Amino acid sequence: MALFTWSSDWSVGVPSIDLQHQKLIDLMNELHEAMRTGKGGDQIAKTLKELVGYTLVHFGNEERLMKAHAYGEYERHKGIHDDLVATVKELQQKVLSGNAFVTIQVMNMLKDWLANHIRGEDQKLGPYLTSQGVA
Repeated sequence: MALFTWSSDWSVGVPSIDLQHQKLIDLMNELHEAMRTGKGGDQIAKTLKELVGYTLVHFGNEERLMKAHAYGEYERHKGIHDDLVATVKELQQKVLSGNAFVTIQVMNMLKDWLANHIRGEDQKLGPYLTSQGVA
């Protein structure tokens, strides 16, 4: 059972960003499934690492687009990205060192953050980018 399901209502209108959001959702669902089915710590750590890595790729892509198109909210939006990256990297280090586990509360926090970010910040960014000719 998926933790998170993509819907066209979540589209920001920029296909590359939408595809990346779908990939992030898929990775979160993989992490949730690994946790839910009792996969070993190695599998959970591997999936968490992939999620962190892809999040960095995605945020980097959004930030390059924001900079290239002089998005007025760039600094604030980047700060939101930076805060999540710091939180997730800290969690990743705790998981790798055996000092924390990925729990349903952690999964829900990540899911809620991503959902709120896509439906809030990114849905403001998308129309701006399309108005600048980004397709």
